[in-house]
Amino acid sequence: MKTILITISFMFLFGACRAQETETSDTTVYDAVDQEPVPVGGLAKFYAYLGKSIRLTDTLRKDVNVQTALFIEFIVEKDGSISHARILKDTSPSTGKSAIESLSRFPKWTPGSLQGRTVRVRYRIKSIIELQMEDK
Repeated sequence: MKTILITISFMFLFGACRAQETETSDTTVYDAVDQEPVPVGGLAKFYAYLGKSIRLTDTLRKDVNVQTALFIEFIVEKDGSISHARILKDTSPSTGKSAIESLSRFPKWTPGSLQGRTVRVRYRIKSIIELQMEDK
């Protein structure tokens, strides 16, 4: 029996080392912090959740041995919620939209901190989705 093996790998990416300042320090979004935000249950649970919840298009499912890339950016707020999620790159139509919807349903994160203060942090994820036929 042949089945489709879906492999989704994730990498988290952080911006270059400088904080981005705005007029009101309460709304500053940082790219580098002392303590990075962490999803409830840890990164492995978060990536497993995304891997199960991202819906693939019928066209993508029909293509065997295909690889697609997805880059997403979002802000982890001071209360651990996710905001301003956006697709930076999506090589497959609608996969990114599905990932954004999945992000909005994930529980709050443990927020990041800088010099002992809870701060807003920009977070980036790179996902590689591979579909392969597997004989069983």
